[in-house]
Amino acid sequence: MSENRTVIVDRGGGGTSGAAIVAIVGILVLVIVGWYFLIGPGAGAQSNSETDVNVTVPTLEVPAAT
Repeated sequence: MSENRTVIVDRGGGGTSGAAIVAIVGILVLVIVGWYFLIGPGAGAQSNSETDVNVTVPTLEVPAAT
């Protein structure tokens, strides 16, 4: 005669949502850092050359006091 046994396997799963949130935040941080250094403001090459800007300042003539 054989016996029937019921086996219940509890795999937990209580901490998986927290790990998923940490993984998503980590991926977002990597994407933002990659954007900043590859195509964002941090991607510009540093230039040591000086730029000469010539500006003509208008003159102002003050009338003489009477």
